[in-house]
Formats: sequence, structure tokens, C-alpha cells
Amino acid sequence: MGVIRVLPDDLVSKIAAGEVVERPSSVVKELVENAIDARSEDVLIEVRNGGKDFIQVTDDGEGMSGADAALALQRYATSKIRDIQDLSSILTFGFRGEALPSIASCSRFELATKPRDTLSGYLLRGEAGRVNEETETGMADGTRVTVRDLFFNLPARRKFLRSAETEFSHTFDEVLNFSLAFPAIRLRLIHNQKTVLSLDAAPDRESRLRALFGHNFPRTSVRIDYESSPVSVSGWLGHSESYTRQDTLFFVNDRRVRNRNLLHALYEAYRRYSKERDQLVIAFIDIVPTLVDVNIHPRKSEVRFANERSIHDILFRSVVEALERGSLGASLRPEPGTDLEEIRTLDNLPQLHNTYILVETRQGIVLVDQHAAHERVLIEHMEKQYLTMPAQRVLFPVTLELPPRLHDTLVRYRELIRQFGFGVEHFGGRTHILSSVPSLCVSHDPQAFLVEILEELSNLAKVHDPRRRLLEVIACKAAVKAGAVLTDGEKKKLIQDLYSCKEPDHCPHGRPTMLKLTLQELARRFGRS
Repeated sequence: MGVIRVLPDDLVSKIAAGEVVERPSSVVKELVENAIDARSEDVLIEVRNGGKDFIQVTDDGEGMSGADAALALQRYATSKIRDIQDLSSILTFGFRGEALPSIASCSRFELATKPRDTLSGYLLRGEAGRVNEETETGMADGTRVTVRDLFFNLPARRKFLRSAETEFSHTFDEVLNFSLAFPAIRLRLIHNQKTVLSLDAAPDRESRLRALFGHNFPRTSVRIDYESSPVSVSGWLGHSESYTRQDTLFFVNDRRVRNRNLLHALYEAYRRYSKERDQLVIAFIDIVPTLVDVNIHPRKSEVRFANERSIHDILFRSVVEALERGSLGASLRPEPGTDLEEIRTLDNLPQLHNTYILVETRQGIVLVDQHAAHERVLIEHMEKQYLTMPAQRVLFPVTLELPPRLHDTLVRYRELIRQFGFGVEHFGGRTHILSSVPSLCVSHDPQAFLVEILEELSNLAKVHDPRRRLLEVIACKAAVKAGAVLTDGEKKKLIQDLYSCKEPDHCPHGRPTMLKLTLQELARRFGRS
């Protein structure tokens, strides 16, 4: 008897699913791609427990008929291509006909869909690739795919999934990629019933960048704008206060891809023409579809160009041109809002609504937001003292019994938190002893202050620069609040410190710290000019 045998269909499905569905973020990626291909304008993604227990993607796209929905769950059934020639000019995200059947084969799934020209929708429900229920259902136009208990029938695969926070961070990254590539689509991401990301449709990518990275990013970055037919490159090189140099985002025909050739071109450009090393790079490469092959791997995250060397040189030249034009670095910092010498007096400064400080200058007036201003002062002060942050011992050490989520966050960032002046020791289980806090936080409840910081860090999908993020959180929590009454001495010192900052015009989150009105503008407003 021979030893070679044909594998049963259910085993083939599980093997194939492993190539497409690596983790919960793979499911989200495939489902959102389907939504985009269906011309959706509004996509809602909801996950629980990092996506291990529950994933649901709802769109307002074209929907499918009942017959098409049933076919979509069969392997290699697709509406995107018809013959071998179509593979050489792929214009959609999906085309292999593997995503839905792969997802269905390793989960308890539900597919509900309704075309725009029908009165009711169609529902299929099943598990492990088998459909157990087919029925009509009432629903809005579009498609809703629900995936429960991912890898429930593949315990070895489920065992290798990471923590809920780690798995969700991968999902967040996938949604971030889509949000950059498709600003016209409204995107919402919910984790454990809490909205993590909510982006309204934007008119262009620059508006979407402001929503994601702060209003300053497009202004303090350099545009890539280069064309060499049949290829064009656009994008941004710059600094983001929450993103580090590891963030190099390449998109080819709006598809986020990884390609060593592109990375080499980017690194060569920076090595030769710039000393900057901590920049966020976002590059969109548009190329004739026949010149790029996306059919390399089932996850479609890798591409191969017909002429790799030519694409390398085009990206290299586009980045070099942007670097030379922009002179990235100190010249990108916002100009200081006002010189301290321009202020007429720092005595008896009016405080409006216990929130804003009114400053008279030689050129007009400046209204300062006391909370945003103090945030800027504190973060620049802490940046200078990083690794030597003064700490103050609490009178009586505090015992903290943390919930699992905050305990995991503290374990992950323990060393960094200690560097900022928090004396935290593990006492066993989820119990920790807090013995000291940063000196600038001594007026706060030590336990509440640390818990607030852990909450902020744990709610982030992925902390790309933990040091910077912790600076932001401490500065925000320690800064004087709106509504706080300040003495004349406190107002004077705050204005002096603010105008001594390198970037006095905005807080760490990108909000303005001050609004300026010149005498000319005041005269115009009062009809005197």
C-alpha cells in the first residue's frame, strides 16, 4: 500500500487557513480589504480580548446576494478576477478567493449581507468551515462579518497567540494603514466596547494625517512629490511626537507592503544626505499595475516589481530631493510665538475664567491657555532631566492591588516608569509597593497618579515611543488644570517659562498654547482701519 495520500478537505482548509490567518489582525485586514473592494464609505471594526474572542467588521458597501454569499465561503471563489490575464493587472485588494473560507474554517463565524437593491439581507452562520444556518434577515445595506473564538478548533495555533494587548496592537496597526491609504472612508475601531479610534471621512491625506499625528505634523514635515513615468511617489518625511524611526510606511497602489528594496533606497538616501534618524516616513508609490506583482504570498503583504532597480532609484531620488528641499531638522521647528522682551509687563496679569492668562505685548495681546502652556513647560523640563528625574519619597509606602490589565502594563513598562522617579516594587501576585513619585507630582495622590498613568498607557494600542508617551502623560496629569486660580507669582513664572521653551506655540499634543492678536488685527476687528 502506498504512503502518499490525498488529504481530506477539512484538513486542507486548516492548513490553508494558516497561510492567510496568522492572528486576529489578519482577520481584520482581510475583512476591511473586502469592505474597501465593495466601495464602502463607512467601516466599523469591533474586537474583544485582542480579537481572540470576537471580531466584527461592518460596512455599508455593495453587499452580496444570497447565492454569492454562499459561494464566497468556498475556496477560490472570487468576483475579482476571471482568467490568468487578470493576475497581471490587479486593481483590487482581494483576488485569491481564500480569505473568507480561511477565516470560516478556523472560527465560529457569521456572514450577514444585503445588496442595496433588495428589501432583506441574507445570513449564514456556522463553524469550522461548515454552514449550519442559512436564512433571510433584516439589516442595513452592506455586509457584517462576525468571527468568534478564533482558532477554537486549532488549539496549537490559539496557544501561540500573544496577550490581548499585543494582538490588539497588531490590529491597530492594520487599521492605521487603511486610514492613511483611504482618507475618504470613515473608520471606527472599538476594543472591549471602548472606542480607540474614530476617524471621520477626510477630503485628503493631509487632513487625515492631522487627525492621526496632530495638526503640526504636516506643517513640520517635508512633502515627497516626485514623478518619473510610469511611477509617482508622494508622502511625508518628518517628526511625530508619538512615532519613532521604526515607522516606515510604504504603500504601493494604496496597499501597505514590505519590500527590502524600498527600505534600502530609503536608508541610502538618509545615510548620504541627512543626519536625521528618528523620522516618520510615509511614502505612497503609484505604479501601473502590470509592473508590480502582488501575488507572492497569500497575505499579499509583499510585492515584487518588474524592474526592482528602477523603483529603487526612483524612491532614492524622491527622498533625496525632499531632504535637500526641506533641510529637515532645526529649521522645521515652529518659530517662537513672541520674544519675552516684547511683553510690556509680567505684573498683575489678568486671568480669564481661571483658565486663560492675558498678556499685553508691544505688538498687541496674547491669550495663553494655562494648562496647555504648563504642559509644554513641564515636558521640556522633564526631557532635560530624563534619567536624573528628581524623586520624592512618599511618607507612607502605598500598597497597590492592580487589576490584570494594569498589572500587565506596569510589568511591561516597569523600568521606564522607574526612570521617571516612580519607586515601584513587586510584592507578589498583582500587588506592588509604591515608595516614591516624581518630585513635580508630590501634590497629587500618589496611588491615583500612578493608576492614571497606567490607564493611559494600557489604553494605547501600541506605544511606539514609550519614553515620549510617558513624558506626555506625566506632563498632562501634573500640569495646572483649567479652572485653577493662580497667584500673580505663578502666572508670571508660567509665562516666563513658556517663552523660554524651544517650542512655546503648542502643547505636546499639538494644541496651541497661545492665541495672538496684533494691534492691526484688533483695529480691523473694531472697524478702525
